[in-house]
Amino acid sequence: MKKVKNLFCIICLAILFSNYTTLSNKTNPYLETRKGKVIFNSKLTGEMNHVGNITISVSQDRTNFLVTFKMKKGWTLEKSRVFIGDLNELPLKENGCPDLKSITHRKNHNSGLKEYSYTIPIQKIKKTDCLSLLSKAVATKGNKKVNAWSEGEKLSCNNKITYSSLCKLSRKKKVLKSAKSKINNN
Repeated sequence: MKKVKNLFCIICLAILFSNYTTLSNKTNPYLETRKGKVIFNSKLTGEMNHVGNITISVSQDRTNFLVTFKMKKGWTLEKSRVFIGDLNELPLKENGCPDLKSITHRKNHNSGLKEYSYTIPIQKIKKTDCLSLLSKAVATKGNKKVNAWSEGEKLSCNNKITYSSLCKLSRKKKVLKSAKSKINNN
């Protein structure tokens, strides 16, 4: 019986790791896609307003992610913040909420823009099973100003703050649960 259990465990591990393969491009471990292809697209929403969209695409030379904020008609982008990487690497305040002032990719757009892109070198992102994206936009339309976040999972520290995850293959749920519990326990 013990041999059967061991064999079953070996088969389960083989199945798990056959779905969890390293990508063919070792220098760009997150690229399972063609250059220039959009790999993520989400609405930016705040206070019940859909103010624009955020996308992640792969640069033509396959060395960068392009994270683009594109505002809807009538809305302008005043500030933007982007974290992309391992959720466990997200800078946090003492209360467990993201420390937006410590996020590397941030910009004030004083003139208000319709579109803005960050170029983020893939080599600088820690290799992980799941890339997490936390993005915030401060958008204006006339006299109205809103904080907008990309659609996704809510953080327990503040139900308005959301993040999205792009996971490799079948490990998504387990990795998300582990990372989320670490964030929520801070």
